[in-house]
Amino acid sequence: MSLQRDTFEAEIKKPQPNWETAVDNLSALAMFEMLPTLAGLDTATRTAVVDQARNILSAKRRWTGAYERIKFAADVVGNHKLHPIPSSLEARQIEDARNFLLKDPKAIVVAQKNPANQTAAHMVSKPVVRPAVTVTPPASFRFTQFESDVEIHELLFEVRKAGSVFWVGAAVPKGTTDFTRAQVFFHPTVVQITREKTIIHANDNDYREFTGGWSAKLQRYVALQGVQLAKAGRLMPFLVPFTTMAALRGSKTHPIPAQNMFSDRPVETLNAIMEAIQSEIVPKATGTPSLTKLGASSFSSGIGALRLFLASMSASGLIKEVIDFDGPFITKEPKRLTPSPGAVSKCFTQTGPAGPSPNYVTVTNDHFTLVTAYPDSGLHGRIGWMMYYQAMLHSVIA
Repeated sequence: MSLQRDTFEAEIKKPQPNWETAVDNLSALAMFEMLPTLAGLDTATRTAVVDQARNILSAKRRWTGAYERIKFAADVVGNHKLHPIPSSLEARQIEDARNFLLKDPKAIVVAQKNPANQTAAHMVSKPVVRPAVTVTPPASFRFTQFESDVEIHELLFEVRKAGSVFWVGAAVPKGTTDFTRAQVFFHPTVVQITREKTIIHANDNDYREFTGGWSAKLQRYVALQGVQLAKAGRLMPFLVPFTTMAALRGSKTHPIPAQNMFSDRPVETLNAIMEAIQSEIVPKATGTPSLTKLGASSFSSGIGALRLFLASMSASGLIKEVIDFDGPFITKEPKRLTPSPGAVSKCFTQTGPAGPSPNYVTVTNDHFTLVTAYPDSGLHGRIGWMMYYQAMLHSVIA
């Protein structure tokens, strides 16, 4: 230990500490030493230290950066998370805090990994269909195609908690300032088995480093659907939790397996991601966002991951909307809406319901006669890749 740490710890043990001496010696510590020093204090003492640092460094001396550094370190220790990060902090100090949290079993550590040219707002264009339909259209109805060109930020987050690594993509429309609402989308399973063959889009073994098909094939869903949310005017983050096959294999005793990122502290995990998004998009924002409502959706076999997510979030009351894009096309799937308590459920599919069902929209190949995009993907692909825009136009998450 350094002399400054010894002096700080000796001073605060006194019945009447000399707070200037204590704060000055704490402020002199490098971040990698300041963090364990503050971790060794009880909550009341740590709070008192931060209060005195504010009075001495910020209010009295106008050394705002020095105070923010101590406040940040205390928040990392007390809240077990990295964000929010003050703009005055150096990259080395942030990395010290991240390394400290990686040893904390209670911590949820979120790190952005995309390059700057993707995190900056940039134009993306994807083909979508209109007009929007909220009921099954008549046989004579025809969609038309147009380009949903709009600026978004594309982010990729590594999420570490309890020794596991998870990945989440995010698209954020340019101009977003509210991080208390979000849409969560689940991609199809990365392994698909048919009578003829097994198709592997991404391998679970590549997940930890997010290589192979994860970055080459699955990450595209961030921009593909995120731009449609932005074009619909929904200024909120769009999240894609990348999901392995192991994350879907629950048991009777553990229906949501440990490999699923939402098996452990799902709301806290999402809030940590939203905090990281806010830090990237609005670096000088004050306050910590806390989710108030969520929409959740899936395409095709992603319905299984969606159901596990709904189960993990059921006690939170945050889910207000559930949208299924052609899950009923999967042979084993029921031909009905996917429910969640307190949520509006919708389905866009080519497979009609078992009986009359409001919010269940059935479309056919004929409805897409005028559409030219994705000619080799069939009706299934066009529903999943081109109809998110119109679903967002009528979303209840506003």
